[in-house]
Amino acid sequence: MEVVFRQSNIEGEIVTFIQEAKAKGAAGIVINPAGYTTTSIAILDALLGVGLPTIECHITNIHQRESFRHNSYV
Repeated sequence: MEVVFRQSNIEGEIVTFIQEAKAKGAAGIVINPAGYTTTSIAILDALLGVGLPTIECHITNIHQRESFRHNSYV
């Protein structure tokens, strides 16, 4: 198995990475959307569009933080 790591602070680049994963035959996506968790419909649409199995992970427990962080679009 090969793991490809991508990082960006730019939402559009993250969408491109998601689309590239599908085009390159990825088996799935593991994503830490960080601040985009509660704001990015674009990342949600990209993930739904590629149809790959997706795991969302976070460095912190979003349910122990501010209430607005409890709902993830991803």
